[in-house]
Amino acid sequence: MKKKLIYRQAEWKDEKIIANFYVDGYGNNAVYKYPERFNWLYKNNPYIKESYFLPIWIALDEDKIVGMSTLMLQEFCVEGNKIFGAWCSDLRILPDYRRMGIATQLERLRQKNTNVFSVTSSNISIELKKKIGYSSKIAFNKLILLKKFDQVKIYDDFSRYIRINQNKLLYNIGKNLCIGKIISKIIVSAFWLKRKKIEKTKSISNVVFKKVNRFSNEVDRLWEQIRNNYGLTAIRDKNYLNWKYSDQPHMNYEKYIVQVKNEIKGVLILRKTNKVGIISEIYNIGNNFLIDKMINFAIKTLSESKVNFILVSNSIDKELKAFYNHGFVLLKKNKGVFSLSKEFSNKKNLIEKKEWLISYGDHDLDEAGNSHQPSLLELVKTLFNNK
Repeated sequence: MKKKLIYRQAEWKDEKIIANFYVDGYGNNAVYKYPERFNWLYKNNPYIKESYFLPIWIALDEDKIVGMSTLMLQEFCVEGNKIFGAWCSDLRILPDYRRMGIATQLERLRQKNTNVFSVTSSNISIELKKKIGYSSKIAFNKLILLKKFDQVKIYDDFSRYIRINQNKLLYNIGKNLCIGKIISKIIVSAFWLKRKKIEKTKSISNVVFKKVNRFSNEVDRLWEQIRNNYGLTAIRDKNYLNWKYSDQPHMNYEKYIVQVKNEIKGVLILRKTNKVGIISEIYNIGNNFLIDKMINFAIKTLSESKVNFILVSNSIDKELKAFYNHGFVLLKKNKGVFSLSKEFSNKKNLIEKKEWLISYGDHDLDEAGNSHQPSLLELVKTLFNNK
């Protein structure tokens, strides 16, 4: 029987025990949590004012952290109105302390006194948040464009599902028979059959993709043109984009401004890691013909690096056809959940009904150590998804 735990908000003086928790809770991936990402999230975050406290809540067994939840503080926009809030970030409980209600208690603590948003496909996470008062809606589609698969991972998944992974003889027989290669070819063929019929789209000329190291004032001008279009979005000004995509550690983004006749009309941000191509940001002034050009450029650029597949998140219904037109298929639908402070409770219906602008780079969806090939089960479910 565990001792009674202490729950509280973390202070800067807790940094050492927080670092220890990352090692205990994340193992080899702890390097992606601390110290560089920790400093970026909390010490170098332009949206955090000086305070003794961190946007981290901890469960303590004596002087050891056994559970922790965090927030990623930033500014949001609800149909043109700026609100201060946060994305739900990490929630981790050590194995020996699970099923004790710790996660629920930590969720309640980080929900208080601010506007909190989250996106997830985990039914467990959604139900936990709804249980303590969050509202939910379908927020975005996660899409995949398939090139090829890591055959070893496919076979490892297959051998685990039919329970021969622990039998060295049977495992090696399947491996020598190239079962992974055969399954990969079947799935690739099935994905090609699932692709939507490609339709010709109207061409748009004089489009230039200008690669940049950091964003300047011109992205602020673009933001002012689109800020009123969405029920919820991060404020995509130069301060946010530079903090997120230029200053974030462990990440190597390719950043482009999209110009038409020398005027900025869109932003495109790409990332390549472990044979995975990611379209982290793709948005423009609302021109469907331009989004088609942007998707085409992203596919071409990422394909030059010989990625196995490309992932993107899309939350704008009228753009979805353009992704299908380029061969993307629906991998899964993700829900958005949110909890508003009393000050902004009147925005609830608006946030529920109007489209969000959600990219793969929002939240902590695109985080170092997280990018990997979907499991065999996920891929099979995708093939049987009729939407």
